[in-house]
Amino acid sequence: MRIKLTRQVHIPYGEGTLSLEIPSDTIISVADLKIANPVRPLEAEVRRALKNPVSLSLMSLVKKDGKIVIVVNDITRPTPTSRILPPLLQELRSMGANKDNIEIMVAPGMHRVNTEAEMRGIVGSDVFNEYQVVCHNPDEDKLAYLGKTSRGTKLIFNEKAVRADLRILIGNVEPHQLAGYTGGAKSLLPGLSCRESIEANHSLLLEPNVSVGSIRGNPIREDIEESLKVLGPTFLLNVVLNMRNEVVAASAGDAIKAHRRCVEICNRISEVHVSGKADIVIASPGGFPKDIDLYQAQKALTPAERAVKRGGVIILAAECRGGLGNELFREWMCEAKSPSDIIERMRREGFILGAHKAFLFARHMMNADLIIVSDIPSEILEEMHLTPASSIDEALEIAYKKAGRDAKITVLPHASSSIILN
Repeated sequence: MRIKLTRQVHIPYGEGTLSLEIPSDTIISVADLKIANPVRPLEAEVRRALKNPVSLSLMSLVKKDGKIVIVVNDITRPTPTSRILPPLLQELRSMGANKDNIEIMVAPGMHRVNTEAEMRGIVGSDVFNEYQVVCHNPDEDKLAYLGKTSRGTKLIFNEKAVRADLRILIGNVEPHQLAGYTGGAKSLLPGLSCRESIEANHSLLLEPNVSVGSIRGNPIREDIEESLKVLGPTFLLNVVLNMRNEVVAASAGDAIKAHRRCVEICNRISEVHVSGKADIVIASPGGFPKDIDLYQAQKALTPAERAVKRGGVIILAAECRGGLGNELFREWMCEAKSPSDIIERMRREGFILGAHKAFLFARHMMNADLIIVSDIPSEILEEMHLTPASSIDEALEIAYKKAGRDAKITVLPHASSSIILN
């Protein structure tokens, strides 16, 4: 009797992992990010980036008694903001910046406003206690209109950020399904913008050249970066993370040029080669916070779709401790009878923020069956026409029923951070 060899595979799930065994001869690839050693100490790398800026120095922008707004990522991003801020703030103080004139602003875009406890966790207790820390609220904060982009997007931002003498944007750079990559001017649009502006920018997803890893000719990224032309002095401090969310490099300076330097480093980590398309793809967004809710976890499906055969099966393993993440997303999914209904509705009614996530799910569902392993109640997923599974093993059994026991399998442990090269 022939013994079938298996391979044990581990994928991130929340702050833990899920394990499964897959027959070795059915695995096309366990396609993970390339190993990248972290810089230690991180604080020294931040200081190095600040002292060796790309095209624009921080010293040249800091004015005595000038107002400074430091823009940071919200709770849905893994940026180690609490460790980046102390050396940055120390540098600002050494350049003559007044602590009372520095405000730290969390930039959630249209994600929910972060709580005080979450903001404390983002910036660290010491910084939270010493500096003014706020979260942009696009529905309640005072906003300022600065004109339109060449594509007609209204440039409307948090008024405090607009009136500041200097804006410093902190974030991490990784692949993004719409803007090509995160980071850079995304801290402003959508980060500190309003619903109308974000909706107009995101509506460009229906245009050509909108894809993960794409910058040149990407209308969403180009639209975002036009915001830099209407704002005053803006300085960038971005980092690149490895699969353990450790910083491997930092870049500072001009908001576009420093961002592109991070993109180059990011590509060396995130580009993943997969030889051939699989019958079944098992994808994890990469654990918390990338699987904080289904709204965010969807980003793992874009690379998964590139790795699966048309008509195949995608298993999405995402904890989703925050549930679905958006009520309009749920409504559109539940009200439709089929994925094509959602696509036609979006074309008929026009782009609607939140509902666009249902549109993205529908596009995936047109190409592959979706099985969801999460903490979301199964009845909710079923109402949304998604197939729930209580465990990764059950999900694989469901997939086998469609694709067969000899189905070829690819695993993407950090799908949301991956650029698939076939």
